[in-house]
Amino acid sequence: MNGDEILKKLKSEIPKQEYEQYLSTLKYDKNNSGASIIIFDTPNIFIANWIRQNYLEKMLNIVEMTTNVKAEITIQVKANKTFTKSKPFGTKANNNDLSDLLTFDNFVVGKSNNAAYNVCKDIAMVSNYDWKTVLIYGNTGLGKTHLLNAIGKYVTENKPESKVIFITAEMFLNDYMKRLSTKTMDLFHERYRNCDYLLIDDIAFFKAKEKIQDEFFHTFEQLQKDKKKIVMTSDVSPAEMIGLKDRLKSRIEGSLITQILPPEISVKIDIIRQKCELNRINIDEYIIDYIANNMGSNIRKIEGIISEIKTMSLISEQKIDINMVKRSLDNKNTNNKDKITTANIIKAVCQNLNIKPMDLKSKKRLKNIAFARKVCVYILRSLVNESMPSIAKELNMKDHSSVSKQMKTIAKEIEENEQTKMIINEIISQIKS
Repeated sequence: MNGDEILKKLKSEIPKQEYEQYLSTLKYDKNNSGASIIIFDTPNIFIANWIRQNYLEKMLNIVEMTTNVKAEITIQVKANKTFTKSKPFGTKANNNDLSDLLTFDNFVVGKSNNAAYNVCKDIAMVSNYDWKTVLIYGNTGLGKTHLLNAIGKYVTENKPESKVIFITAEMFLNDYMKRLSTKTMDLFHERYRNCDYLLIDDIAFFKAKEKIQDEFFHTFEQLQKDKKKIVMTSDVSPAEMIGLKDRLKSRIEGSLITQILPPEISVKIDIIRQKCELNRINIDEYIIDYIANNMGSNIRKIEGIISEIKTMSLISEQKIDINMVKRSLDNKNTNNKDKITTANIIKAVCQNLNIKPMDLKSKKRLKNIAFARKVCVYILRSLVNESMPSIAKELNMKDHSSVSKQMKTIAKEIEENEQTKMIINEIISQIKS
């Protein structure tokens, strides 16, 4: 089965808008593909990542069901050379870089992301907005890239004279290396230091990469001097960006910093409804509630589950029911068992409750730290069945009796406080997903 046949099959099974926006950009690399490996080229890393996360598994299933062969499919970034030559550096973002599906209008807003949403709208819409540099941080899959894209879409459509660059930190590094090797750094500087909006995803990628940090620092300085706008995203806060030079770290810390937290259950339900509508599938409300309560907050993974159950429904020619959804979620949880470790549980608790690991393991008795410690104890006992002495040692507690006391206290809180129960269930869902 060749790549063109896979795309033809996909086109008949997925929403037309999604196919045209993403899958239509794929080009089958016939020359480098073989019997057991199928290679597709796509113009940028954003589309490549989206396809990998949402449709790679479906593409593999199509091949296996059609040929009974387990092939390998590679989605690689390969820019259109003709277009690249004709595009002057420093021009506004090309529509190929920005998704029509990721706008302010279809971003689901709740308490967890309201601050970041409003900051991004203001920096896009208000010309004399007080802040010129912004950092949005939060766990993977909470909508940071969506907001960056929304800024780019709004500006290119409403301020066509503005020059917008929408890029990942990795792409910035790759461009830098390319310009170094071709001795065309003047073009690099012309592009990045003469834009009106620099939208850069995953800024923490620069950690421990000194040369690119220096280059980004000077770019940052020039744009700040010219009163241009820089919006950055990161999975971690500036304090956790170990390996950044002090001068760059201080510039980032001097930005307007806003955090996106995991969405509350009502927002997750709205997101699932939106994704179902986009995929043109009807799911009963109680099934939507089940997905929301049994999955983590990673929106990309939620999209993946919805795509998977749609595929299961089409293949089996059966209506989507609760058993189909449970099977899909159980398969995901089984595949992720290796990720359920003591270290990952501690990390998840700390990230969700905004606590430093060193504080969690300290003797501090501040209310928020004590609560996080109890939550961690409960999840460790629930998911990995750690012995009480082991937990006491890991969290630097006195002995197993301290752990036992914490378990009794948090069990009572879960029974009496719905908010505590919801927080713990959300963290457990994230760890499992």
